[in-house]
Amino acid sequence: MVVLTDIAAIAATVNTRALLSPMRERPFAFPSEAEGERADWFVYITTSLQMMAFLAAGVVFIIWFHRVRKNADVFAPDLFKRGSGWAIGSWFIPLAFLWLPRGIAVQVWTASRPRPYAGDEHEPSTPVNLWWGAFLATWLVTRLVNWRYEAAETPQEIVSATELLVAAGIVDIVAALLAIRFVHKLTGMQRARVTERTRPAPDPHHLAPADAGGIAPTAG
Repeated sequence: MVVLTDIAAIAATVNTRALLSPMRERPFAFPSEAEGERADWFVYITTSLQMMAFLAAGVVFIIWFHRVRKNADVFAPDLFKRGSGWAIGSWFIPLAFLWLPRGIAVQVWTASRPRPYAGDEHEPSTPVNLWWGAFLATWLVTRLVNWRYEAAETPQEIVSATELLVAAGIVDIVAALLAIRFVHKLTGMQRARVTERTRPAPDPHHLAPADAGGIAPTAG
């Protein structure tokens, strides 16, 4: 849903840029009032949908994040220095939310691996790092671009700001796709761990001679 609203917001921004671009060469080439109103309405609707989708996805993600953190306690509880509540609270601490959730995610990833205490080369946390890097990039770029757009006054500045808004939308789409990959991968790892823990151990008394000794006895 976030990706779809990002695409819609990019389309609205491109539409606005197309209306204002002629003013770069001809300062008085204003779009018609009807065209301006349609462009503003398109931007308003897509931006509103984008914000609602982002908030909804954020709530769902934090609920999932807390759940996988609690699950990880079952796999390797000694890897954690903070309680599972930090998986929620860390997102709402000013400035600290720029690094605390990433640390929790790495610990959950490590605990959810088939071999939690193996070296980092075993199931490296690359999906975590890619997701978090994209999240930080989106957070920073979006704020810088919004500031640039709000400060724009001349047609040239506004057109330049819309181009940056398109770039910010693309970065956000990449971040959303990497977040989906991270969620899918970590959820799959934890399901595999649960399946492994619940699988009944084989009964050695019921093993066939070939299974028990590796070579079946031969006659004679």
